[in-house]
Amino acid sequence: MLTKKDIQLKLLRKFNELCDEANVKYALHGQGALLAYQNEPIDSLKELEVMMCQGDAEKISKLLDDDDFYFEDFRTNPKFDIHLMMFGYRDSLDLKMRDVDFRKSYHIENNCIHINIRFIEHLVSGKTKQILDLERKAWKLKNFDLETNHLWYLNYSKKALNAFHHITGNGRTINRRYKTKKDNYSIWTWDDIEKYQIVSIGENKIVNSNLFKDIIETDLEGIPTYILKDFERYAEFCYGENWPIRIWESPYKYTSTLINWEEYSSIPEIQESMDKMQELYEEIYSNSIKARRAKVVIANMKNHVKQSGRVIHRREEYIEQKEEILKLYEDGNIDELSLIFKPLVEAMEKGVKLGYTFSVDDEIDEIFDSYLRKVDQEKMADKIKKLRIDI
Repeated sequence: MLTKKDIQLKLLRKFNELCDEANVKYALHGQGALLAYQNEPIDSLKELEVMMCQGDAEKISKLLDDDDFYFEDFRTNPKFDIHLMMFGYRDSLDLKMRDVDFRKSYHIENNCIHINIRFIEHLVSGKTKQILDLERKAWKLKNFDLETNHLWYLNYSKKALNAFHHITGNGRTINRRYKTKKDNYSIWTWDDIEKYQIVSIGENKIVNSNLFKDIIETDLEGIPTYILKDFERYAEFCYGENWPIRIWESPYKYTSTLINWEEYSSIPEIQESMDKMQELYEEIYSNSIKARRAKVVIANMKNHVKQSGRVIHRREEYIEQKEEILKLYEDGNIDELSLIFKPLVEAMEKGVKLGYTFSVDDEIDEIFDSYLRKVDQEKMADKIKKLRIDI
């Protein structure tokens, strides 16, 4: 049986043939580009990526007449984001847990070994970007993107959007999405890149368009391929100063298993195991999202405790002043308490707006609550009481 490395090299050979036939350009991206530049083997390659323009990618997809391979993009698979196309090998199945992601699809081809084609695109700003971002969020919500969909647990939100898309016509929605991308983001051919000062690759890697002016031929495990001529500057743009020693790790520490397509489809035990793995992954992923959100809340909360528009007292400093605070409260000295509590009030106000608060100390918390009510800030005191958590 072929190894993952064998299939990746087979894909690259076929991809080269199609690009030559269509007379279009591409360059390696990500870890594969770094390995080609450093002339290293691809045994540890996590993902084979290339970057090219959307029009060029569509050109080569139209030439494919080999049943062993397939192209898939955001038009044929709505779970894909709009900056990606895949060129895959059908007779393979790369069972990475992170790839068996229920947010994408149960469509088995999503787990074939493939080359990820990242589109080089120009940027959109201002009001146009805001409108396009809203459209994109609606699309993700409809297609059940768990990570960015905070309403994931509210099934009616998905049903409402599905009903809306059904009324407007799903085909029409898909066509609009494609036209929106083509009119607003896409660069159609490699020669068009120079029209823009800066461009993006995927969603978040912003680079100077001059870097794409020249590409050079190199090889990856003996297969001819291409990288940007000014590779070092490109790598620093994308991955920072330490790009030569960058460690490419999967976000999840799961192992990967390669099996044959027929083996998967004909052996019930394998399918049953995959279904069980899928079920467990859904539970793990859902819990990891909750944990990630909780970490963000705690990080923001600590930042606001330390700084809230000005230097404020930290929790420890309030505890050090506890005796003074207790005495001022017993004496009914609201003016002095106001001076001490002012930074805390500012931090609490910002925290409440973001949906969290924090605890200083049980006794100080009670005094602070009483103080707020005495200075006619009962609403804020009620919100803090409702949101309070200990850190």
